[in-house]
Amino acid sequence: MNLMYLITVEGPDGSGKGVACRILSELLDQIFTMPSIWMTAEPRRGSPVGNLAIESVQFEGIPPNQQAAWFAADRLVHGYTEILPRLSDGIVVISDRNIFSSLAYQGIVGGVGVHEVASMNAAALRPDLVIWVDCHSGLARTRIDDSFRLEASNKREIFEEGEFPSKVRAAYFELFGSDLPAPFDDVHICGPIVNDQGIAHLRSSLKSELHRFIHARRRPANVTREQVDESLLKLRMGESRQQTHLPGLEPPKPSSKWLRGLSPATIFSEGDAAWRGHPDAAHGLPRTLANHAIGAIMGTLCLAGPSDHTALRRNLGPVRFVTERHSQRILHQLFELKWLTRRSSSHSSRDKGIFEVSFDQQPLAMLMLAIHPLLPSLGRVEQSSGTIDWPSVFLSLPSHTVSQLESVIRRLTILGSGTNEEAPFDVEGLIKWWGPTNL
Repeated sequence: MNLMYLITVEGPDGSGKGVACRILSELLDQIFTMPSIWMTAEPRRGSPVGNLAIESVQFEGIPPNQQAAWFAADRLVHGYTEILPRLSDGIVVISDRNIFSSLAYQGIVGGVGVHEVASMNAAALRPDLVIWVDCHSGLARTRIDDSFRLEASNKREIFEEGEFPSKVRAAYFELFGSDLPAPFDDVHICGPIVNDQGIAHLRSSLKSELHRFIHARRRPANVTREQVDESLLKLRMGESRQQTHLPGLEPPKPSSKWLRGLSPATIFSEGDAAWRGHPDAAHGLPRTLANHAIGAIMGTLCLAGPSDHTALRRNLGPVRFVTERHSQRILHQLFELKWLTRRSSSHSSRDKGIFEVSFDQQPLAMLMLAIHPLLPSLGRVEQSSGTIDWPSVFLSLPSHTVSQLESVIRRLTILGSGTNEEAPFDVEGLIKWWGPTNL
């Protein structure tokens, strides 16, 4: 399950934000099998605007509202030129500091006001998750002193001196203990996570909070799932045409005629009948083929080629939220149906081999990938109407699925229509492409 979340780590200097960022990256890679993670920080060192922001808090006399202005400018450039493109590519971004640092440091400690600072940053990206790390001021001061001795710079920030560390810590408690200012009032805040008992304790706390957040399945704040999905499809289609694999593990190249002369309605109807007819169909598995998890697994395997379970989960497309146990169940069912073939591998014993879509089921896998945005809606209509006449179900989709239909059209532009004709350009053409059943 790829994420396109912006996760930011906040807290006073010396609280351990940098360590928390590294632990979050390790957890996302090792436990949640994220395909790509990008770590960053604010303000940006080495960028012209970021350097101005850094210098504004190194010299006394620069008013807090001017500091806030430089931080806001750097944040805007950072967000739209570096963070957003990565989120759109399905990359999870972890940032050491973001908007809430400005709200605490300049808004509260500097006296500018949190609503005023929030207004200055109104156009900035909104974090999806804020991890608030805290420790008592004495330990934070010790860490600041140790860090200062190790750094080449001989200039401290003004917020690291005197009574400022205690004021900053109190500012975070004030900020997160009251209503947050718009437009950042719906950001999910996690903490305070107390970092005064060692790395193992911090890691355990972060792991628990990350689990809780991810399984809540919050809608991403800055990009849509379909934007990311389409970006990844383009990337995967390009890779499938160009990549080379170890001998014997080459994935089949997607054919422009992947429907093989059949209508999508026929392929889906036959596949759904086979899925429902399997003896284990009701054993902890989706009742119908119109299910996002089945479509994600079938489609991913079709484009990614032979994959063990770990590789499959790393390629599962954005925010699928297919749990490891559920994906294993579905893989087993697909194998029992002979929709997948399996190769043994001494390197993948715990994954029980390497799976690939059988030749006969490649049209269904590509179809599931193409209509994936519609699968939940198709399932709901089928359940409410009580019919499994899939052409009729397709025609009965409610009006609010227009955006999903348009997404399918864009997917067909990427994948090809599966026929000799061009991909449909409107909903009417999509319905014609779906076609009547031949059962």
